[in-house]
Parts: sequence; C-alpha cells; structure tokens
Amino acid sequence: MKALKRSLFRTNIYVLIAAIGMFILGWLINKYLVRTTSVIFYSRAIEDKIQDKEKDFQNFTKDTALLQSIVDGTYDESTLSELLFEQKRYGLFIYDRDTTYDHQLRFWNTHHITPGLLWEESDTVGLISLSSGKFVHVTKNITLRENRKYTIDALIPVLTEYFVQ
Repeated sequence: MKALKRSLFRTNIYVLIAAIGMFILGWLINKYLVRTTSVIFYSRAIEDKIQDKEKDFQNFTKDTALLQSIVDGTYDESTLSELLFEQKRYGLFIYDRDTTYDHQLRFWNTHHITPGLLWEESDTVGLISLSSGKFVHVTKNITLRENRKYTIDALIPVLTEYFVQ
C-alpha cells in the first residue's frame, strides 16, 4: 500500500506542480493584463478625465479677471491659445445674459461642437446629446463688473460622433 501511494505521488507530482504553475500564471495575467483591458478600467479612466475637466472648468470660472478680459475682448494671444479646445479638451461658451437678445454668445473656443440652446437658469451638470456626440454639460452663472450677468457653459466630450457621407 505504501509503495502504491509512493508511486502515485511520484507520477502525479508533475501534475500538481503544473497546476500550481498554471494557477500562478492565471493570477499574474489577471492582475497585469486583463485588468487594464476591462470595462471597469476604461470606465474609471473616462470618469477621471471628465472629473479633471470639471475641476479645470470650476477653476476657470473662479478667475474673474480672466473672465472679464474675455468678455471685454482684451485678452492676448497666449491667453487665447491656453483656452483653445486643443489645450482644454472641452468646449467653452460664454453668453451675455444682459442683452436685448436671449443670450448673446460672447466667446467660444471650438468650432467642433455646436452648443445649441442649452441655457440654464441655475448652475447645473448633466449629460446631453448633440449632433456632434454626447457631452457632459456644465453651466455656471456669474456676475462680473457693473453687475453684468454671464452664463458659462462647458461641453466635455464623452462620445464624439462624426458625420460621414
């Protein structure tokens, strides 16, 4: 009986070692390869990028001196290059709410996104669908010099759609 157990153990030790090796290999593949190609990984990466852009927009709306120079049209070329869509990676639209028209567009940083009629009376964040894709729409109402009211919209791209003929 002991001889039988010993002979089975000797012949099956290689199978046991192979099983342990396969288990470790599977764990390593799961840890380093599968996790970086999973839906959870990419959804978190997209969420992080959107949150970074939202924080950047909040910081932008706090800089009243910069906003005043933008609505006055007194900004310089370096300021404009920092505000372009290629740098910010989201669309900025500034509307004057104190005009005789409903909201006059004073500034925009991209021609890739058509904002449409998105005006909100309060500060909001939401997901919207436009002809150019799906965007996170962030609205901030501010008051600048001489109690002039402005609405600042950010359109953060989530999914871009292209018209192909």
